[in-house]
Amino acid sequence: DFNASGADDGLAIDDLVIHPFILTRSNGSSIDAGTYQNVNVVGTTTLNGNVTIQKQFKFTNAGRLILNNHTVTIEGYIKGPSNFTGSTASGIVVAGSGALEGNINFDQTTPGTSNLLGNITINRSSQTITLGNAVRLTNTLTLTTGTLATGGNLTLVSNATNEARVAAIGGSASITGNVIAERYIPASARNWRFISPSVSGSNVDDWHNEI
Repeated sequence: DFNASGADDGLAIDDLVIHPFILTRSNGSSIDAGTYQNVNVVGTTTLNGNVTIQKQFKFTNAGRLILNNHTVTIEGYIKGPSNFTGSTASGIVVAGSGALEGNINFDQTTPGTSNLLGNITINRSSQTITLGNAVRLTNTLTLTTGTLATGGNLTLVSNATNEARVAAIGGSASITGNVIAERYIPASARNWRFISPSVSGSNVDDWHNEI
């Protein structure tokens, strides 16, 4: 709101209120690379580059963000049901501080394709970040600070060309919930194969009924 009063020879400002700028993208539009305070995704929107959202990240009218081989960094909070369409070259970073409020949800239109993601990074101290539905991670999960609650929705993908992994977990970071870790084994003659990473302090009985 901008209210002004005064004589013809001058201008006095009675009240000046500046509202934070909100970038609204409607169905079929795109977002260029950059840093934004507030973003409202209405319908289907595509990233043209890496973006950082510092405050409100809102999804309305079945909003869906196509990452398009780029990374979105969320430093603020999510409002409304999020919906991300990923790819093996896309990433999501949760940084900043305070509650995220909304879950991170992925496009389930074509499971195994639309819910693929290359990298997830969690770096939000003392907060829990929740995966709202299934995501198939193809590269690296990095946990610096904070907690990732998988809800049983995280799969570490293994195929002929790549294997997803969990990087060294920070001292104040953690994972809760089940994680599915795939292991690709090529067709060949009988041979020894590593099914999982090496462990210590376990015996055969510990693995009973686990394989």
